[in-house]
Amino acid sequence: MRCIAIAIALTYVLVTALPAGAVHGSEELELRLVSTRRTQLCGEPSDVRLFLVNGGAAKVYVDRAFLGPLHIEMEMKGEWVECAQTQLAILPGVRAMAQWQQIEPGAELLIGVGGFWCPRDAGPVSRGRDWREIPGDYKLRVEASHRIDPVDLERTGPAPAGAGDWTLRSRIVDVSVEEPTGVDAEAFRWAKEHGHAPVSVEVANEFPSSYYAAFLTWQLLLTIRDSDPEYVKGGIEKGQYPPWRSVPDPTGSNGWRSVSKGEDMARWRIEQGERLLREHPDFPYGRDVRLSVAVSYAVLAQREHATRLLRALAGEKGSPEGQWAERFLALQGW
Repeated sequence: MRCIAIAIALTYVLVTALPAGAVHGSEELELRLVSTRRTQLCGEPSDVRLFLVNGGAAKVYVDRAFLGPLHIEMEMKGEWVECAQTQLAILPGVRAMAQWQQIEPGAELLIGVGGFWCPRDAGPVSRGRDWREIPGDYKLRVEASHRIDPVDLERTGPAPAGAGDWTLRSRIVDVSVEEPTGVDAEAFRWAKEHGHAPVSVEVANEFPSSYYAAFLTWQLLLTIRDSDPEYVKGGIEKGQYPPWRSVPDPTGSNGWRSVSKGEDMARWRIEQGERLLREHPDFPYGRDVRLSVAVSYAVLAQREHATRLLRALAGEKGSPEGQWAERFLALQGW
């Protein structure tokens, strides 16, 4: 079975600012492309993020209204083709975004991308198919821009001193894919034969031990590291955390069942999270799952167990989950 998805295979990609007008500090502004892993199974959603990084000594400002589309080019079988443009958008965080988003010196701003893919015919190389449906080796490069429209300034007011026009272009990135084997190959084949995405509730209920089921479970466990520890602590104290969710269940309506917020959802997270870690010890988001399990024990007032797991994560210096765990422990006074 030939796989039909491609993974971004890189760790960090830095880009340099191209001349695009007099922008204070633009020569120090970088577009950083980050992937959490070097390989992934076909059919697995890519986890690629873009960061604007201010490497200068002065503040830089951007406004989502002036972020232009992302230009994507792919090299397919030695031929460069232009993909459809993808609109950029600043991802909403815990705090509300200002019109002008400030990037302090040395800081970074996460921006969202609709996906690194070609949703239209890319010429004779693709033969009318999405490039993700064509197994092989690829190269990728992207370009993003920020253009201030004088007309729109009537809406936003004067631009800050650290705002202006710029264009950022990435270095070339190699792209590769890994085909599934064993139960994952069976799950992938079944998904295609029945018209489902590999990462779906249908596949999870039919092949509960597959990597695709584990990936869906991780998505339902939520990425706690992207939430503010103070917010999570407050939600636990009010009995509102974790929030209720619909989870896969082959006996439920349409393959789903509802799990209540608070302790019920915490128990589900612990059961499913610990199972995932046993069956997939090399799961790329293992730290995130461990963090979810640890916080779920805190929800159930099992302080000793929660503290042990959180301290183990906190000892893994440099990881976002470790930093999150350290902050949460400090807030709890544990």
